[in-house]
Amino acid sequence: MNRQIFKGIDINDAQVFETLEKQFNANRSEVLATVPWLVAELIEAVGFKTTMKFIDKSGGKKIHINKDRLDLATKLGFAISEELYDKIRYLACNEYLEIPSTWGVFEKIRSALVKSAVMDGKTREEIRSTYGVSSRFLTKIFNGKRDNFRKACTITKADTHNPMGMKPPLNYAKTSTQL
Repeated sequence: MNRQIFKGIDINDAQVFETLEKQFNANRSEVLATVPWLVAELIEAVGFKTTMKFIDKSGGKKIHINKDRLDLATKLGFAISEELYDKIRYLACNEYLEIPSTWGVFEKIRSALVKSAVMDGKTREEIRSTYGVSSRFLTKIFNGKRDNFRKACTITKADTHNPMGMKPPLNYAKTSTQL
């Protein structure tokens, strides 16, 4: 079976990948907040292209982590800093590092880019043709969720005590000092 049809990101098509990389750079924080922790850490450490090539090659696999940074670097296929090695050892489950699937990473990246396009006011047709999403998927976003995206990114005067614009959870109960 040819894996090429399922992977989502054509890592070998330089023009397609260059476009994806430009869109990633334009929406860096949104994408990094969406992808799995390992992917975000690797992008920060070794760059977008190297990380995507690694995910393309090793996505869905488990890598054994022993107590040698250079051994892990050899398994990954690129050098890693002591700091990144320590993060990976701390955050990985037991002695194995689970590499996210290529398709899963692609879906997370595409989702972040679509959300950014909605926030930028792009039309449904522009988004559908650019990102290859279905009309049904866009209907879900444009029917109510678009306003939720805007609300989540807007800080109102009432939120000045909360500079990140974070809203309390729905089950948030005010304490007697807040009433």
